[in-house]
Amino acid sequence: MGPWLADTIRECDGLTEMMSYWTFSDVFEEQGVVKTPFYGGFGLIAAGNLPKPAYDAFQMLHRLGDQRIVLNSESSLLTRRADGSLVLAVWNYVPPEEAGASRNVTVRFKNTNPRLALIWRLDSAHGDFHALYEKMGEPRYPTAPQMQALRTAAALTPERHELKDSELTLSLPAQGLAVVELSTTASIPERAFESASDSEGGCRSDDSLDTSARRTPALLAGSGERGYAQGPKRADDSK
Repeated sequence: MGPWLADTIRECDGLTEMMSYWTFSDVFEEQGVVKTPFYGGFGLIAAGNLPKPAYDAFQMLHRLGDQRIVLNSESSLLTRRADGSLVLAVWNYVPPEEAGASRNVTVRFKNTNPRLALIWRLDSAHGDFHALYEKMGEPRYPTAPQMQALRTAAALTPERHELKDSELTLSLPAQGLAVVELSTTASIPERAFESASDSEGGCRSDDSLDTSARRTPALLAGSGERGYAQGPKRADDSK
C-alpha cells in the first residue's frame, strides 16, 4: 500500500491541489455492524482503533515538505520544507500478484552536506501488524491484550543514521516505503522523533535532477498552503 500510495501522489502532482482517501475507518454505516476487525475493508483504520499500513503510509508522507524538487525517477519524491531541510520518499513498488524482489538504492547529495538521517520505514517488518496477527492464529475476536499488541506492532519507529561522504544506501524490500528526513547539523530536532500510534539486488545512482519548481498537492505537504517555490540553481542531488 505504501509504495502504491506514494507513486499515486507522484503521478497526480500538478493535476490536483488536494487528494482524499475513502474511507478513514473500516466502520461505516453502509458496511453495517463489523463482526471482526479484519474483513477486507478499505478503510485506513480497522475496528478497535487499529491503524492499518495505509494509515501509516499517510502519516509518513505527511512529513514531506511543500516544495518539490523534481527527480528523473519513478520511485522517489524529493521535497524541501519551509526551513530548507530536505525530505526524501523512496519506494519499491511491485504490481499486484507479483512477488517482487528487494532493491538497494544509493542516494548521493551534492552542493549540500547532510550529516544525519531519520529513516521511517513501512513494509512487512515495519508498521505492519499482519505477521503478528498470523502468529496469534488469526483470532476472529482478538482479546484486549492482543489488540494492544497489534497496535504496538503497527507503530512507526524511526532509525537514526549518520551519513558519510554525503551518501546514503537504503535496502527496500518488495512493497517497501521509506521516508528520510535529512539534517545538516549533528542533531535532529526533537519534533522529528514523535512516535507515529535499482536494479534488483543492485544500486542505481546519478539520475539527473530537474531543479524546476513545482506545486505539490496539499496531501504531500500536510498543509493547506499553496504556491510555487524556486529550487536551487544547481543541486544535482541524485538517486
